Amino acid sequence: HVRLAPMLTMRSVELMMMQPPEWKKSERLVHEVIKKAWPELAAFPFNSLGPWKDRLVKLQRVIVDPSIVAKKLRKMVGA
Repeated sequence: HVRLAPMLTMRSVELMMMQPPEWKKSERLVHEVIKKAWPELAAFPFNSLGPWKDRLVKLQRVIVDPSIVAKKLRKMVGA
């Protein structure tokens, strides 16, 4: 039996949801798994389309929903 998505089990999702809030916010679990399982991968960016494409995607989101800017500013002031 081969599991194609080993992190997609009820137990693993429950455990991920139990992470401390700061782990969730910083996506620390991903970094911890990489550090334990394959540390060389940490040298490469992930969840990124590249700096220019990432900025373009953010700009497109702001154009569609300008309230994103206000939400971001509130987070920055509240932090």
